[in-house]
Amino acid sequence: MSTIQKKVNENTEKQENIKFDKFNIYQKINHVKKHDLSVKRDTKAYNYKYATLDQIQKKLNPLLTEVWLVITHQIKEKSVITRIVNIDNPEEFLESILEMKEWLNPQQKGSEITYYRRYNVLSLLDLEVEDDDWKAATDAAEKNKNKNQGDEKPWYNDFNKHKNIMLERIKAGETPEDILKSLKEKFLVSKKIQEEIMNLI
Repeated sequence: MSTIQKKVNENTEKQENIKFDKFNIYQKINHVKKHDLSVKRDTKAYNYKYATLDQIQKKLNPLLTEVWLVITHQIKEKSVITRIVNIDNPEEFLESILEMKEWLNPQQKGSEITYYRRYNVLSLLDLEVEDDDWKAATDAAEKNKNKNQGDEKPWYNDFNKHKNIMLERIKAGETPEDILKSLKEKFLVSKKIQEEIMNLI
């Protein structure tokens, strides 16, 4: 057996002999993040591919199970609560909470819950997946400019669809002015929508 093969086998044995029950939750998450967590984006929106919550969880769950971590989601007091729990010590967990909007209809509410669950998982594990809805809309607008009108920009008409994303961006530290400025780089924005964006705070 070659020296390289012996080292590979030794490393494999070490991995198999790791006693994760002695790890705290941060050590377990750190071990999970050493793996390749990239997810193939095969869901389309505006001709843009992105990774869904199901895809992300299918990638993560085997790795979390290996180290005895579990992700839970619940809706409580008008908030989506996501936890990563250390099964070896259930009192040890990390938590992310996002408050839901009261004025959404049932279909919008379902989309909001799915988005928040996905956002919470990525946030807790400090993973980056491109903002599918937001990037899809802006990329599509860039590609669909009216060729007959030179460089004229298309009108932005997706405020209601992207309102929740804008609110999350504001929570993360952006201002309505920042959001409006980024939109105006690729869209024509009506005065009404500009006022609605500025009133998001």
